[in-house]
Amino acid sequence: MIASGIILATAGLVAAFAPGDSLLWLTVALVLLGLGWNFGLISGTAIIIDSTTIHNRAKT
Repeated sequence: MIASGIILATAGLVAAFAPGDSLLWLTVALVLLGLGWNFGLISGTAIIIDSTTIHNRAKT
């Protein structure tokens, strides 16, 4: 989860400070955004699985 936050923050900073006509830096920002999103999704799912019992996982 921490790695996700760091990667997403880096993606935001890269996108904010990238020149508007630089395709390379905007591509880097989007790749980091996708990577951070995936890290967050996987870690969030793992946290939900670890914090619930097998009987109420589908309800959660």
